[in-house]
Amino acid sequence: MRRRQRRRPAPTFASRATGKRQLSLNFFIYPPCTPAGAMILIEQVCGKDLSGLFAVVVGRSNIVGKPMANLLLAANATVTVAA
Repeated sequence: MRRRQRRRPAPTFASRATGKRQLSLNFFIYPPCTPAGAMILIEQVCGKDLSGLFAVVVGRSNIVGKPMANLLLAANATVTVAA
């Protein structure tokens, strides 16, 4: 009888996985879907370049808040994160 090889689970929302994801270059290629959707809405209203605009992100969760702040910073917005 052959022994089955264990497969590792896909990285999910574990703190180590999200930290690595935010520091990697793949973060901007595959951003989390909720902040990415919010950025699409913001870009449709305000345009792609958010230079000179102020943004407030309420909450700093690893799933939505921090990635949203990073995406806004990448679009040159001035970002304040409120707890």
